[in-house]
Amino acid sequence: PVQQDGKTDHKTSWDASTLVEKQTACPFSESGFHLVPRLPTQGDRYSRKRTPPTSEKSGEVIFKNGPWPIQTQHDIPQGWDEDTHPEGQLLYSKIVPSGDLKIRVHTDLALRLKQNHPIIHSALHRLLDLLDTCSNLHSSGLRSSEIEACIIVKESFLQEIGYYLANHRDQTIFWLEDVNPDALDMWGPEADIYQHKLTAQYWRHVIDFPHYCSLPPKVWDQLGPLLLLGTVDQEYCDDSTAPKDAKTLARLETFWRQTKKERMADCNRAACNWICARLWYDLVTPRAINYWGTNYARLEKTTVIGDDPEPSELPAPWFVRVLCFIFLWNEPSATMKLLDKAWP
Repeated sequence: PVQQDGKTDHKTSWDASTLVEKQTACPFSESGFHLVPRLPTQGDRYSRKRTPPTSEKSGEVIFKNGPWPIQTQHDIPQGWDEDTHPEGQLLYSKIVPSGDLKIRVHTDLALRLKQNHPIIHSALHRLLDLLDTCSNLHSSGLRSSEIEACIIVKESFLQEIGYYLANHRDQTIFWLEDVNPDALDMWGPEADIYQHKLTAQYWRHVIDFPHYCSLPPKVWDQLGPLLLLGTVDQEYCDDSTAPKDAKTLARLETFWRQTKKERMADCNRAACNWICARLWYDLVTPRAINYWGTNYARLEKTTVIGDDPEPSELPAPWFVRVLCFIFLWNEPSATMKLLDKAWP
């Protein structure tokens, strides 16, 4: 890296091949984009359009002689590792230095495509500048293994590129600047509810990038009893706020015990981390809705929080009520009452 006035200039710390890549035609302007705080759920991984090759013949693929018939080397940027998510997506990560920390940065941007190389290089150097100037991060006492960063690129909107960091010690996400929740389309009545939402977003990060994170032992130890607690609660109370039904929770607890035994093997880490994170995500997400850990905790699903009337009690025009009664056998009204009980 180049030093300017005692500060690392990440923008000029590229190798020669990168400088050539930067000149490649690409619908992206380095000076015309902003690196902004985003949530893990605000990416476009599951909504991207993909058009596979349509050629009917093998094209340029040749099976090599010998025990390794497929020998391919993809042109991804230097220093980036390529992994395959348990669901099949290609993921990329790179360890970058910042002060005494070495932080792994993730992205699911398609880095096999050369036109995306300038995008990730520009976003990475801006992220590094933020990392270097965030004193709260470097004085936090967090170890390198307890921090991960992520760059979120929406292929349909390159004017804004998102980022966030994950704190594995405390199971939360954070940013390198003060952020107004409104900018993240997030709402909550108090700080405790926001903390639940950030915890849920943390587990979404682990779901999306499960290969390298080191989950604390307490995370595994707490998960099984919580699943059993939900199972027992569902057995005793039909209106329990525990997610899913008792049989499903009991079955998931069995999966957890098997996963806990297999998680230490490196070949199983990604799959086991994904399973653990998926279970935690389902347990933590409803806590914000149920005001878990606050003075307003909802212990049963039929308990209404707030002063808003139930939808089935809202007045409807008389002609709508008549039409529903005559032609729909009053089915809409009965359905609304069922919805009131299921989701007050």
